[in-house]
Amino acid sequence: MLIAALVCGLVTAYYFGLRPGVAAAIVAFALFLAGAWIPGLGLISYVAVGGGLAGVYAVGSRRPRDPTIARALHAGKRLAGRAWKKRDE
Repeated sequence: MLIAALVCGLVTAYYFGLRPGVAAAIVAFALFLAGAWIPGLGLISYVAVGGGLAGVYAVGSRRPRDPTIARALHAGKRLAGRAWKKRDE
């Protein structure tokens, strides 16, 4: 459930920016916690988050990405490449 909330936040952050991504991750995690405690809400919460992710993808893929996320992804790739090269030395 935590991994699903993180994936929800990351996908939302990728298309709409960091703040909406963090908000989506928190809301998804709260929904999953409620689904764990309230009988019958577990499946509904997973379906709701899955539908929300499908909507985020449908809308987000048609609009330009937030430049801060693109820069962060590029910096992350660069850092991962440096760490991989240091590992091989």
